[in-house]
Amino acid sequence: MKNDDEKSKNKNTQQVTKRRNNMSEVERTIDNAKRADTAAVSYALRNLRATSEFKNLDSQAQERRVEAKKTEVALKR
Repeated sequence: MKNDDEKSKNKNTQQVTKRRNNMSEVERTIDNAKRADTAAVSYALRNLRATSEFKNLDSQAQERRVEAKKTEVALKR
């Protein structure tokens, strides 16, 4: 663990650290899973939006593709 003088002074980081320190082991496991799910969806959408095929679609088709990708990632997890 870091010493107190090495820890971040950012207010938001301190709030999250305090919240996570007050969690039970089960709550922390659930929080970690939610964070991993969010990261997986963000990664998939970032890769999807980077493709030229996606950029060539109209906005409605892009929205449908994004929702389909979110569902696909959720079902895999």
